[in-house]
Amino acid sequence: MAFRINVSTADPSTDARNALAETAEASDRPTVNKVTRNFLARGYWVEVFDNDSGELLAGPFDPDQPAPSYIV
Repeated sequence: MAFRINVSTADPSTDARNALAETAEASDRPTVNKVTRNFLARGYWVEVFDNDSGELLAGPFDPDQPAPSYIV
């Protein structure tokens, strides 16, 4: 399974503007967890999608909240 990580400058579920700042891809869960935690530490909102189906798997995660213990 391949994953797409969308990184936004604002809450993507409520922000009417296009706040997408960056997109990253990962091929395994450990990499998704590492990349997601890195973006959260840098102050970004993060969502994780199944790259093939486009299904939202996790998030959006708020950078002002503690990082979740389980991401995907």
